[in-house]
Amino acid sequence: MWDDKLTRGGPTVIRPANRGLQSTSSTDPRRRLVVTADASYTSRDYNASATMASLQFAWRPFPALTLTTGPLLRRNIVSAQYLATIADPLATRTYGSRYVFGELGQTEVSIVTRVSLATSPRTSLQVYLQPLISAAEYGAIKEVYAPRTYDFIRYGEDGGSTIETAGPGC
Repeated sequence: MWDDKLTRGGPTVIRPANRGLQSTSSTDPRRRLVVTADASYTSRDYNASATMASLQFAWRPFPALTLTTGPLLRRNIVSAQYLATIADPLATRTYGSRYVFGELGQTEVSIVTRVSLATSPRTSLQVYLQPLISAAEYGAIKEVYAPRTYDFIRYGEDGGSTIETAGPGC
């Protein structure tokens, strides 16, 4: 499948395929306390993946009120995360711009909390909170080699390209 969203409107590239598994287990939903465990794994082409696990507790002290909370852990490995588009008339293969990407490893931990109060048969009041901690690390920085591919030129490795950064004292 072709995708121009990966390059944010730039040249069309291949959208990597993915395959996944998901498992959910829950206690009896008619009880006052319901516990749900959920896990999923998605394998994507080009060495990318997503893993998620959550545990949720839902408590109904009376029929109109439900309190739900629980931790969620997510790990994403992205082979090409968009970083920037840089105009360059010498980049004729990609129509005068360089589409820069980075390999990304990301871990997120959150606690999803929801309070739901039914005020009538047709209305309810809901509050949703999700404190989140996310840490990410970029690997190789690269640019799209050519349209209609999923090929990249890795900076510092392919074609003698380099990355210059300005740091303290520069």
